[in-house]
Amino acid sequence: MLYLQCFNEEQAFLVCLEAKSGREKWRIVRDEVGTSWSTPLIWRNERRTELIAGGPKLMTSNDPLTGKELWRASGTEMPLIASISADTQHIYFGSRSPTQGGALYAFNASLEGAQRLDPRQRISKGESWRAPDAAPGMPSPIVAAGCVYTLNEAVLTCVEAATGRQHYHKRLPGFRSVVASPVAVGNKVVIIDESGNAIVLRAGPEFEILGQSRLEDRFWASPATSNGMLLLRGLEHVYCIRQ
Repeated sequence: MLYLQCFNEEQAFLVCLEAKSGREKWRIVRDEVGTSWSTPLIWRNERRTELIAGGPKLMTSNDPLTGKELWRASGTEMPLIASISADTQHIYFGSRSPTQGGALYAFNASLEGAQRLDPRQRISKGESWRAPDAAPGMPSPIVAAGCVYTLNEAVLTCVEAATGRQHYHKRLPGFRSVVASPVAVGNKVVIIDESGNAIVLRAGPEFEILGQSRLEDRFWASPATSNGMLLLRGLEHVYCIRQ
């Protein structure tokens, strides 16, 4: 199946196509329009497989095969730029504006029905935890070695995935603005900023730099990995890095 999310100022819909033929299997049209750049997520959790889609002030979970809504969350800004991340226990998401921070939320894998978030109140019934001022900026969060990593400009926040407890909140040395999402490669976290500064960290609760480098290019696309290779798309070139 192929899932397409189209949320803009004129329309908002989520559609499922049969990948082999292009035949439409189901379509959900939202009454709540508004632009979102986040990517939908197939969440294979401990209980079931869900399709998660975030748009302005509304996030939904649907059955990937039928489109049936499993739960919805509203009440605060949902993922609009940074996409949702997950492990088998939780999904992790948050949203911030250029002038205002936001919380990083963790939702449990056993949600049902309507959930309503209120940033001014205590944790709602669907939340496992929330971490104040740890919401991602443009890069999407990643989960590695039991930790959740979020980036805002050049500041990296690492929290414990099970509890939301902050391990560290560090400005990356020599970094400027980060647009591309970080990637986890084995027990390492790789981050590259717009100007080509790259850093490799050991995944885990301690801030440990394993290496730093630089490429003379501009980077907005997130890195990809394949068969031990790190693939980077710059403004001028595509790079393949390997041992």
